[in-house]
Amino acid sequence: MNNYSNEINKFIQENYGKMTYKEMADKLNEMYGTNLQTQSVKKRYHRNKDKAIDTMLDNTPTKPKHEYERFLPNGEKELLKVIFLTAEQKQSPEAVLKVLGYDADHWTMQDLIINTWQQNSNEKGITDLYQVKVRLKPLVKKLDFKTVIKATQETMKEIITPRVVKDNKTSKELNDNKLFEVPGIELHLGKMAHNWDTGEDYDQKIAQERFEDIVENIIVEQRTQKCGTCFLSIGQDFFNSDTVDNLTTRGTPQQNDLRWKKTFKIGLELYIEAILTMREEFNKVDVQLCQGNHDVMASFYLYIALQQYFINDKKVRFSDNYRTTQCYSFGKCAIFTNHGDGGKAFYNRLVETLAVEFPQEWAKATFRELHMGHLHSEFVEEKAGLVTRRIGSPSGTDDWHYQQRYLGATQKHQLFIWDKEKGLLNIKYINFLKKKQKTKTLTR
Repeated sequence: MNNYSNEINKFIQENYGKMTYKEMADKLNEMYGTNLQTQSVKKRYHRNKDKAIDTMLDNTPTKPKHEYERFLPNGEKELLKVIFLTAEQKQSPEAVLKVLGYDADHWTMQDLIINTWQQNSNEKGITDLYQVKVRLKPLVKKLDFKTVIKATQETMKEIITPRVVKDNKTSKELNDNKLFEVPGIELHLGKMAHNWDTGEDYDQKIAQERFEDIVENIIVEQRTQKCGTCFLSIGQDFFNSDTVDNLTTRGTPQQNDLRWKKTFKIGLELYIEAILTMREEFNKVDVQLCQGNHDVMASFYLYIALQQYFINDKKVRFSDNYRTTQCYSFGKCAIFTNHGDGGKAFYNRLVETLAVEFPQEWAKATFRELHMGHLHSEFVEEKAGLVTRRIGSPSGTDDWHYQQRYLGATQKHQLFIWDKEKGLLNIKYINFLKKKQKTKTLTR
């Protein structure tokens, strides 16, 4: 076999990517009368590939930069690699991506630069080498929403047992002309922040405490207000991330203190207990979805899971509207909801098109408000018959917001009391103090 070793190596390098290792082994055995096994061919390919790269790095007049793989803050990756490519692979970005070891179903190329180094060491079976510089972006595929809804509902039916409801009694002491609105709680459950980095601590335990504090305030306020109906919005970045590797829906890395399964389980348990508590205090609990930009999928799954759990409960009603902009009508009041993460131009278009999307609700209402989140700070504006309010967030400041100097907003959540005929009656503020461990400051 030694007499044919160089020819065999050359054949393997030239046909890599065109033939499988087994096909190459069979062909070589036929050509040279050898007894090569699949594993032997594989070892020869990688051994000679490494030698070729070493030769190129040592002998090329203009040496390529050192290989690296850099992770960028926005979730993208930048790579510089030296690889073998066939003529066909060089013409196909998808093939280059595969040779680099990345799945085209999960990554897309933003930029691709290929430099070539010619090698004349044919006796070693070496052909062309390529230095590839590429920027990769996580690929978020859009699915048909109706398919997602149907699949999610079917899955939830299999794994969640609806609760048995024995008591659907209503109270005559409650005023059905009054509405208690609980906007989406922008908790960012799972977020991790440390005092040393941001000046305050935030983790899943603090998040749970604040959520439970909000529920307690709801009950205390309700026993004074005695509203007949509770309007509960779920979403608004309730979860801090949306993927198994702690990325937001659009691929931005997050610092979390929990694995994704645990985070979802805690969130589901918190809202189940909250709704069970609320249904004892109200005659009706009406629930709508308002997805944030951090957790589009996770908040949707949470909503469907809760819907399935309370499916037999006549006091708890879930809307089947899953759009990002929604409207809740109550007498002469129209409450519109949207996360509000699209920027100033989007906000202007949103305000201008609410009457188009909800003509009946808009025409019927005397009091109209748009409630959004996202900015973690309060903002109020009245324009063209619509009051816009940004709802605060009980979430702590993470490292990204600290480094970008998004500081100073009061950590809070608002509750709203409405009257069918008189509109908004009262706003209840729930403020939270920053939690941090004591640190020593050096003084002279």
